[in-house]
Amino acid sequence: MAMAAALPLISFLLIVVAATATSAGSAATIFPREALPTKPGYLPIPVDNASLYYAFYEATSPLTPLASTPLLVWLEGGPGYSSFVSNFFQIGPYVFPIATGSASSSNTSSSASAFPLSPNPYACNRRFGLLFLESPLGTGYSPAPSPSAIPTSQPVVAEHVLAALRSFLSSQSPSFRARPLFLTGESYAGKTIPTVGALILATNPALPQRQRINLRGVAISNGFVHPVAQVTTHVNVLYSAGLIGAKQRREAEALQAEAVALAIVERCREAADSRERVLSWLRNATGLSSLFDVAVDTPREALAAGAAEKMLTTQTNGC
Repeated sequence: MAMAAALPLISFLLIVVAATATSAGSAATIFPREALPTKPGYLPIPVDNASLYYAFYEATSPLTPLASTPLLVWLEGGPGYSSFVSNFFQIGPYVFPIATGSASSSNTSSSASAFPLSPNPYACNRRFGLLFLESPLGTGYSPAPSPSAIPTSQPVVAEHVLAALRSFLSSQSPSFRARPLFLTGESYAGKTIPTVGALILATNPALPQRQRINLRGVAISNGFVHPVAQVTTHVNVLYSAGLIGAKQRREAEALQAEAVALAIVERCREAADSRERVLSWLRNATGLSSLFDVAVDTPREALAAGAAEKMLTTQTNGC
């Protein structure tokens, strides 16, 4: 999934969120203290002057004692999309509101500008410990010391994630380190998660028991695992749902075929651009704001823009 255009916006949103969290007065109602992570910080990786940022939220209503409560490690897609997007719009303890199809476009605009953050009844850290990692290096709050330090292969990304996890766990108590751990994420993390999981399983046997990661499973949402196989399904899904007609189906299939052909010959940048053209064409043909959730009126990128604008306005008015 091509996310590059959204990255400056997301970074801006995160900066404003961080500033708001430390402000007094009306800003406190926008970013509640309960929305702050239990533990944030940086974890070293095998790159000079580099580390990965993390935010850990402990389980608030676990079903088992904390010593046996699972830990979820969340890796975002993109590659290069900040994990704080899923934090503040999907699975974190506090989220920005998302207007659904039941609201009119005018109500959607009003809702998108009438923040604050709201408690998320579906937050993953209700039942589990939740660790957001800003990965790969160069994403969000994990700045790369130089462009050459940004990883360009999944094995290198996996080495960085593993080093960060070992660093995080080594600073915890033995009972915390023994908790069952699950690698989770969405979109392009469908490539990263299996690579990290395989690396953990390959390296665990050579380590002392106390240093091993208790990996118990993985969970991949909307995973982008096999481009050649998956790109060919976009049109069929929408056609089967009655969202496009037969003529539109034929036109879109031709666009899909172009993206697949480029992927097969490993012209990856062109293939990614070609797939984005497919998705843009399908959004235009269906009238959907998001191809990932037909009930949503406003894509996450637009919501993030509204959030940043609203918080910046509140911050300025409070000075």
